[in-house]
Amino acid sequence: MHLMKTSDKDDQLSIICIGLEEDEIIQTISTFSIFDNVLHAVYIVSPTKVNLPSFKYNFNIYHICDDNRGIYEAMNLGLQAIDTRAFMIVNAGDYLQEEVSYKSDDIITDSLILFISKRNLFWKIYFRLKLFKLISKENFAMFTIRLGFMPCSHQNIIYPVLSKSHPFPHSYRYSADYVHLYEEIFNFKRPLKIINGSIGQTSPGGVSDTQRLSVIIQRLQFFHSLGRLSVAYIALSVYLFLIILSKLLYQLKNLH
Repeated sequence: MHLMKTSDKDDQLSIICIGLEEDEIIQTISTFSIFDNVLHAVYIVSPTKVNLPSFKYNFNIYHICDDNRGIYEAMNLGLQAIDTRAFMIVNAGDYLQEEVSYKSDDIITDSLILFISKRNLFWKIYFRLKLFKLISKENFAMFTIRLGFMPCSHQNIIYPVLSKSHPFPHSYRYSADYVHLYEEIFNFKRPLKIINGSIGQTSPGGVSDTQRLSVIIQRLQFFHSLGRLSVAYIALSVYLFLIILSKLLYQLKNLH
């Protein structure tokens, strides 16, 4: 659903695009047109200036040079430039898709907006077992986060401008997006709003097994740092054990 574009930054969105490869950055930005009605600016954070196509975009584009210190440091550089009421963060190689009909009032708010997919295991369970009769989507999302898992990728989150003062913790190289979301909800008490349908798709390259293990280990480190034994610590430990066990069984099977 496209609406008449407003010039008031209080009713607009910014997108931070993080990347290294010029072709991937250009391809990703081309998908941002789904937000033409509310998109004020795109901030490209990359080590070198991107030579964009000559045609005119319907939004402003700014380049922020970063010395490739890491994805979350690049995100934090982008946060410093935000001057609209809401923002998103998208990695080069990812893309946005128009699966969701929305009004600007739905997404330009002071809440954290999470776009959810029924392909996500937790949401598949939620809808198939009709848990919505017992618990709201917002409370279920918080339950998922307390278990140590993301209810959606950061490409499916619209952050309120208040979140720009809360940087991503670069000490968690593989889990900063999770730690950031956890702290936004449970430390800073940001209100949460769920919208059905995924808008952000991650790069086809996906995540390697080594990175997946690193994600889990860093989340365990985060919960350990909280100084208490939590349900999330237990859930992640079991999940890590099952992953390692499945790898061992797979290798044993290939030996025969």
